[in-house]
Amino acid sequence: MSDRLRVAAVQFDLQPVTRWADFADRVSRRLDEAAGADVVVFGECMTAGLAATAPGWQDRHPREAFAGAADLTADYEALFTEAAVARGQIILAGSQFVTGPAGLRNVAHVFTPDAEVLRHHKTHLFPAEWDYLADEGDEVTCFTVADVTCGVLVCYEAEVPEVATIYSRLGVDVLLCPSYTFTEAGFHRVRKTLAARCIENQVYAVHCPVVGAGAGPIAPARGRASVLGPCEPGLPDDGVIALGPADTEAVLNAELDLALLRELRHSGVAPTVRDRTRKRAMYERYADRLWP
Repeated sequence: MSDRLRVAAVQFDLQPVTRWADFADRVSRRLDEAAGADVVVFGECMTAGLAATAPGWQDRHPREAFAGAADLTADYEALFTEAAVARGQIILAGSQFVTGPAGLRNVAHVFTPDAEVLRHHKTHLFPAEWDYLADEGDEVTCFTVADVTCGVLVCYEAEVPEVATIYSRLGVDVLLCPSYTFTEAGFHRVRKTLAARCIENQVYAVHCPVVGAGAGPIAPARGRASVLGPCEPGLPDDGVIALGPADTEAVLNAELDLALLRELRHSGVAPTVRDRTRKRAMYERYADRLWP
């Protein structure tokens, strides 16, 4: 099994963009800064700025504006498929608005060097999203890179412990969390609960928000990328392995020590996974209280 995984988080700015070529150029430049990473993560709804390609977009309801971005899904998938193959990287290209049977969906896309595309339909929508999105997914999404298993956890999903627990039971070592938070409070909700998921499940996480001032139906985006782990010996006391700048477009690169993580699961100060498994009978006794 691989002992190292190189990760990059792209804090992509949601600035309105009227030409597809300008968007593609910015993506390429940010990927250049992530050269050498095994896995590259962009923020949630990273294509929202493409709403500006439609006339009169500033005055449209978000549902109508983001439907314009959804019309560019084929271009989005072609762009990142080509990039993943050419660069030999797995790219979690944040998420894209996709038109489903009931309306708009928020779908995270993972592109691989062999041209495979994995799609993760966000399973838990934030209340504000119901104003313009139609439905939720009900499946988790895992993939393996260099013998390291990763799981996709989009924004609000990080605030729901059960989702990360499922990933842990599926053998995930690294949670990849694209996010789009409108306020600093929202950013901290995702960041701090994701840190808790790392401690509970003894995993690493890459948190990657989008950023930008917003315009028209595009809400402001607040946050800073981080690479997180359990608060254990051999890792930073606060669990923050790497940290990006606040509220500005940037690329954060880091390397994860998987051998250390596996050792901590056996001999760490707080073996939470082992102890939670040991108390399964207790949890089953109170199962009707765990899920109201």
